[in-house]
Amino acid sequence: MGENCCQNKAKNDNKTDQDANVYTSPYDPTQEPIFPPDLKINFEEYNKKALMFKTNEVKWYRPVTLTDLLELKEEYPDSKIIIGNTEVGIESRFKNMKYSVLVNASHVPELTDIKFTEDGIKFGASVTLSNVEEVLEKAKGDLPEEKTRVFTAVIEMLKWFSSKQIRNTASIGGNIMTASPISDLNPIFQASTTRLEVVSKGSKSKELLMDKDFFQSYRQTIISASDVLLSVTIPFSGKDEYFESYKQALRKDDDIAIVNAGMRVVFENESDIIKELYLSYGGMAATTVMAKTTMQKLIGRKWDNNLVQVACQTLEDDLPLNADAPGGTIEYRRTLTTSFFFKFYLTVAQQLYNKEIIHNTPIPRSHLSAIETPELGPSTGSQVYELVGAAQKDDNPIGRPIVHTSAYQQATGEAVYVDDMLPLKGELFIAPVYSSKAHATLLNIDTSVSLEIHGVIGYIDHRDIKGVNYLEVIEEQFLAVDEVIV
Repeated sequence: MGENCCQNKAKNDNKTDQDANVYTSPYDPTQEPIFPPDLKINFEEYNKKALMFKTNEVKWYRPVTLTDLLELKEEYPDSKIIIGNTEVGIESRFKNMKYSVLVNASHVPELTDIKFTEDGIKFGASVTLSNVEEVLEKAKGDLPEEKTRVFTAVIEMLKWFSSKQIRNTASIGGNIMTASPISDLNPIFQASTTRLEVVSKGSKSKELLMDKDFFQSYRQTIISASDVLLSVTIPFSGKDEYFESYKQALRKDDDIAIVNAGMRVVFENESDIIKELYLSYGGMAATTVMAKTTMQKLIGRKWDNNLVQVACQTLEDDLPLNADAPGGTIEYRRTLTTSFFFKFYLTVAQQLYNKEIIHNTPIPRSHLSAIETPELGPSTGSQVYELVGAAQKDDNPIGRPIVHTSAYQQATGEAVYVDDMLPLKGELFIAPVYSSKAHATLLNIDTSVSLEIHGVIGYIDHRDIKGVNYLEVIEEQFLAVDEVIV
């Protein structure tokens, strides 16, 4: 404010400077700072208005009517519709993806509506995963158990779906349209044949099923570029229908899946004869896939021990993985596909036994633990230390429980790790090459195939070390020379 700046005037620690409109009372750390009233916004009025922000590189739209949304999608068919920006934000920052047009559909009423129908619960595509979880939990408490088995599977999966903050912003429609091959929810939606409603400008809405043909290729579905996903109907389950979902990751909380699955079986009326079977897997191909041959082969069979053997024989053919498949751990992932089915078999067999549909339980007591989900509760920690003497100076840390210098940054999320850093131009990465034998004589290393891979710059071995190729702490060579010992 030039000459009228508050710094050019005499300070008054107890009054408001009316000319500069600056409150100059001293800060009191015991009081919560008051948010400036002039900065408060009438959100109700603000949320009813369409917005558009534009830079030289990006146009960002926020329509508030379905008509406006459809017009934008027709004008920009390659635009990205976003809700929580949980996928596009990561792609833009870490994968250097560029999107010239972004459309935020979080304020379109038709996409945020939730309705109960005769067949299930219809969620607008912009409904957040936290709201989906809340509605399904309430429905689970209000409706009969046999009607909410798909809901239970979704609720269980959402417990381990990313973090609470992500679920508060990410939408159910965004999860489907992203079409990730390791999506935690898409195998459930595909196995339950969830119904989708899509619409484009000038056309009536149409219904699509998330069936075996829904995912076409990597990140591609049968929904066309000009269509907008309106709603997702998660179906009620039936009396003779059983549903389960499974996920295996490196850790239980907030981690992407190695392999996940949604499984549904429908029996002939109050029997153990399979009428329909749906087995959907993520993490086993470029898309979420269904084990079509296995599903077809098991129809008409009894739900008994012989079923598992037949399923394991065909699942490997249904879900092949090349040795160089992205993600690695090929044998482990193949094993998980059959392990999940075995767990599904045990769970359903126990439920049929409890309903007296089968009278001789096929489950040995030693196998019952496979269908349990133990709740471990939050982790705890403790520190044991001795009290130091009174004569020890305060600045002497020996024997004191001193906080690690980076502890607060790690606990608050302020610590910056290598994965948080954007790669630099020309930056290289190094990866160790391990022997396939635990203890063997090293005769030769053939690097020709690896060096032909695009992006591979070179290979390093013991001859490149300028110094001593030896780790004294563990008494072992750093890089193998003539023998592999571990």
